[in-house]
Amino acid sequence: MSLTVPPKKNEIAALGLINWQPMHGYLLNQKMQQLGLEQWANISQSSIYYALNKLMEHGAVTVTTEREGKAPERTIYHITEKGRRLLAGQLRVAMGKIESDDLLFYLSMSFIDALPIAETISLLEARVEKLNEIIKLEKSQAGEPGMPPHLMALCHVGARHMNVELEFCLELIALFKSHPDYFETLGGMSNEG
Repeated sequence: MSLTVPPKKNEIAALGLINWQPMHGYLLNQKMQQLGLEQWANISQSSIYYALNKLMEHGAVTVTTEREGKAPERTIYHITEKGRRLLAGQLRVAMGKIESDDLLFYLSMSFIDALPIAETISLLEARVEKLNEIIKLEKSQAGEPGMPPHLMALCHVGARHMNVELEFCLELIALFKSHPDYFETLGGMSNEG
């Protein structure tokens, strides 16, 4: 398997999790929740399993099964040496990049004058509501027992980023509400010649 450039975040997360220790699905889901990956990294559980299956096809991951008592068999994911090399390569590339792969919101805000201002305000208010929910969830999960300090710091910085985005959205809502003709007075950035 060749190094994915740019690295895929679901591959990094999948390999990173099982690099800590071989894991079955339930433990993977617990670790994802503990780290808040769905919230701050926008990585779904289904994308982790998709990545694990793809990585298995390329020899970066192997699986075994185990059964405890009368419980159903569980699939245990293991990282291979090839997987460790792939993870290390992806981390090196990712650590050297400054831009984010989740810039869709910022891109859309660049061209938001294409929407009516009332709809823009409504969309921003919905985003604020969602950000508040995520921030509340992050706070409730912060300080999980036994979480290493660097992961605690990561959770805290993720929450700070969301707070900055929340402030940005609130500033835009206030601006657009106080100037309902904002885009008309600009003449529409997208219409400039």
